[in-house]
Amino acid sequence: SALGLILVVSLLGTFGYGLVFGVQDPVMQMAMDAVIVPVEASLMAILVITLVYASIRLLRQRRDVTTILFLVAAVLLLIAIMPKPFDNSLFDGLIIDLTGVLSRGGARGLLIGIALGTILTGLRVMFGVDRPYGGN
Repeated sequence: SALGLILVVSLLGTFGYGLVFGVQDPVMQMAMDAVIVPVEASLMAILVITLVYASIRLLRQRRDVTTILFLVAAVLLLIAIMPKPFDNSLFDGLIIDLTGVLSRGGARGLLIGIALGTILTGLRVMFGVDRPYGGN
């Protein structure tokens, strides 16, 4: 369609302009800011809605230490990333470091679970318990 063609031509034109003039060119900076800033704002809005909704659902189902810890981490992260009229980068940096520690622990747990599941699936296929290609 015509809109798809316009999108591809715009993409290639912007890419070519960036290669020729570099990313420090004022026109390139303006083009990137016109795209990146609204996308970042939209993604932050989705993040806020998702975190608040997840916190409410979690608090309705159970109230324990991990639920409260999730809620505190979510609220602190939202406070750290929101725009403020004053500069308190030390406090924001501390909050982001704290929430980073908590999220890295969760990410490590997920990766360990994925690795164990992959190893188990590989062993099941090697020993013939599962036959992924329909063999008898």
